[in-house]
Amino acid sequence: MEHQQKQGTQEPPVAHDKINIGLPRLTKTQWSAIFVGLLFVGSSAGFAFLSSPSSQTGSSSPAPAISGIQCQSMEGTALHIHPRLEILRGNSAVKVPAGIGIPSGKGCMYWLHTHDTSGTIHVESPVQRTFTLGEFLDIWDATIGANPIGGANVTVHVDGRTYDGDYRQIVFEDGKSILVEIA
Repeated sequence: MEHQQKQGTQEPPVAHDKINIGLPRLTKTQWSAIFVGLLFVGSSAGFAFLSSPSSQTGSSSPAPAISGIQCQSMEGTALHIHPRLEILRGNSAVKVPAGIGIPSGKGCMYWLHTHDTSGTIHVESPVQRTFTLGEFLDIWDATIGANPIGGANVTVHVDGRTYDGDYRQIVFEDGKSILVEIA
């Protein structure tokens, strides 16, 4: 008898569109507006994080820092200058290679790097600070191999004047011309 009562007693089917879980009933247009708003807020937050100085100078680099200089996927904008480096061995020009500071397969660039063989050094940093020829030469050594200046007997000229100090300490400035003559 009990078995028959259970068979005859059935709960009514639930209409899924009638379930009320405490949220207001919204139209598709309203839900679309909410989705677009959340997408905008999320995108804005992501952009703010990526453009903040802490994200640009952080240690989450795909390549190790060299002389305190990071390798990052975005070029820095706090300091953007272009000194020029020329190298002579005897009477022959030595090209400054393209790709210094742009390690292959890492998806990043060091704040000091070259794009071509013109001798133009791109200093594109997310922080305001001084950068030196020595730091650039360290990045050269680490990213494409030994630079031709290291250990050589050299004479250096900066903006046409002979430089008597340690050439590694020459501070980069926009448009500064550095000529290294290797004996």
